[in-house]
Amino acid sequence: MHVDPKASLHFEPIFGSYLLIMVVGTLLLVSLCLVGTYRATSKLRQGTLWILRLSVILLVVLSLLRPAWVTLESQRQRGTVVLLVDSSRSMQITDMPGGQSRWDSLRTAVQQSLPDLEVLNEDFDIKFVTFDEQRRLLEWSGGDLPLPATAEGGQSDIAQAIVES
Repeated sequence: MHVDPKASLHFEPIFGSYLLIMVVGTLLLVSLCLVGTYRATSKLRQGTLWILRLSVILLVVLSLLRPAWVTLESQRQRGTVVLLVDSSRSMQITDMPGGQSRWDSLRTAVQQSLPDLEVLNEDFDIKFVTFDEQRRLLEWSGGDLPLPATAEGGQSDIAQAIVES
């Protein structure tokens, strides 16, 4: 499993408007410059008051920006490939090329595909499911696939096989 954390600072300004925040910040700064200080206070206290007021303005603007520290982690997850195999009696019909039954043709195609499926199995979970009236999961972890010799199920219920898979 590969985890790739990426962290960054994001801003989501209130009402989605940076312009509104700039206007509010500008108005607050102008009011700071226009507000008189008490003449009876010393220069040190006047400077301290000015710094405190400026700090409050900066905090208000910062809170309107709504900053957030975002950490993204991407994790690779395995997908699942489900191969549904009809095992009903209709698969015994011999209407395939070469006079093969549908079942024999399917078994041949699956056996020929197994090397490619083994490669695919490195990145995906491969599941083989036979279905007729019932759904059966075939155990396969690479190598040969234990398909039954004949298809003898009563009927095909692909909808239920899909829902259960």
